[in-house]
Amino acid sequence: MDKITVNLGTLASLGVLEWLIALAGVSVTAGVWIWFLSGRTHARPRNSEQAQEARVRVKGRYMPDRVFVEAGRPVRLTFFREETAPCSEGVVFPDYGRHVSLPAYRDVVIELPPSEPGEHEFTCQMGMLRGSLIVVGKDEAIRHSENRTVAVHQSGGSAL
Repeated sequence: MDKITVNLGTLASLGVLEWLIALAGVSVTAGVWIWFLSGRTHARPRNSEQAQEARVRVKGRYMPDRVFVEAGRPVRLTFFREETAPCSEGVVFPDYGRHVSLPAYRDVVIELPPSEPGEHEFTCQMGMLRGSLIVVGKDEAIRHSENRTVAVHQSGGSAL
């Protein structure tokens, strides 16, 4: 094993700038190690902030073509394109300013921010395939849930 020797004279001759750079490097390194080794993940959102999830199949149309979600909570839609037709290569959410490519036979997750009640259209890039994201208040979301017309549930598997 090789010995590591430190010349104290060299350390003493470092200027203030060199010490600050060395201290910054050690601090960043320690911070990265602590972050990786702490095992903590991002804070779990409160119930009102948990993402609502739905799967949408794409094969000649969107299935389902009407997705009901609760207002004021983020939405996570997973699109799965079961075809190679050029029309369905992307999905457009004009109200959210989003255009997302949909490769064939792969899940594509689209996260949308919370919004107020209303209807938000989504279409293919040519406008031939159409669907709606329908944002409703909590009472209406419960009613749709009871009628089984809500395609969305909270992360974690509990029904909306």
